[in-house]
Amino acid sequence: GGDINFYEDTGTTAKLFWDASAESLGIGTTSPGRLLELNTDGEAFVRIRSSDSGNAGLEFGDQSDSVQGAIFMNASDNSLRFNGFDNAERMRIDSSGNVGIGTSSNLNDQLTVGTSTDGFSAKVSGAVTTVRLGGHDSTVAAGRFDYDRSSGALTYKEGTYDSEGDALITVTN
Repeated sequence: GGDINFYEDTGTTAKLFWDASAESLGIGTTSPGRLLELNTDGEAFVRIRSSDSGNAGLEFGDQSDSVQGAIFMNASDNSLRFNGFDNAERMRIDSSGNVGIGTSSNLNDQLTVGTSTDGFSAKVSGAVTTVRLGGHDSTVAAGRFDYDRSSGALTYKEGTYDSEGDALITVTN
């Protein structure tokens, strides 16, 4: 088989090109460098649409594992999700712009990295910004920095924290 060209309405410029020898498709180019190449002088977007309650995205895999990761928009909750190794969710941006890395729950903080027992979260609530480093549940002794924007006070606390990050036993330095 040979190459296939689809031309614009005047018939002079190829807009869609199938390169049979490279088994590649070019949109806006007659020399695609990859399996699929989009080329334009202006902006280039690809639109992927789902139902109002479905997912729309891209999946990545290889010959032995067809889906190892993905980037997709979940229409049910309007979150953008990033899946990594074994197609497990690794990061989520919820509809409010909160970001979770390593967690898909408790995204009421602006940024949450890790789980409730090991990680980092930054939260702005009223006049207080709290930054937590390390574990913060009842089984983990951990350290935590608290910054109070109204007073400008920065304190380091060691102790044991509940699942909400509130101190059960605290030593303040």
